[in-house]
Order: sequence, then structure tokens, then C-alpha cells
Amino acid sequence: MKRELRRVAEVLNIQGYARIDAFVRVRQNGAVEVLIIEVNSLPGMTPATCIFHQTALAGYTPYDFIDQILEFGKQRNEKATVQG
Repeated sequence: MKRELRRVAEVLNIQGYARIDAFVRVRQNGAVEVLIIEVNSLPGMTPATCIFHQTALAGYTPYDFIDQILEFGKQRNEKATVQG
């Protein structure tokens, strides 16, 4: 599943972060089917949303995660300014 979601992100050229909603179907023979529902380029960032729970599993606090998003945007903007 993770490989499929990564492929979707690469095909769509997603940079930074996004939420890819999908259904996962595991067939009786063990085959896994991933059905993409939608890509949300700006998922909600309230304490109730799962994004902060997921980032916590990677060792980030909510503030660390937001700082990473801002730093990514700043660096991407600086690259675009130099190249453009």
C-alpha cells in the first residue's frame, strides 16, 4: 500500500505534504488492491485530525511538523528565485 501511495504522489508531483485518501482491499488470495479516492493538498491541521498522530509516530511534535512545512516552502522558494 505504501508503495502505491508513494507512486501516486510521484505521478502527481506532490511536494511537501498532502493526504491521499484510499480504500485498501485485501483479497482472499492475499492480493492487495488500493483504490485512490482523492488527494487533499491541504488537509486539516486541528488536534482532532490524524496528521499530527501520524507525524508523532515519526517523532515530530505538531510544532516541529509545521516548522518543517514552512522550512520546505522557504527552501523551495529560494531555489525557484535562484533558478528563475
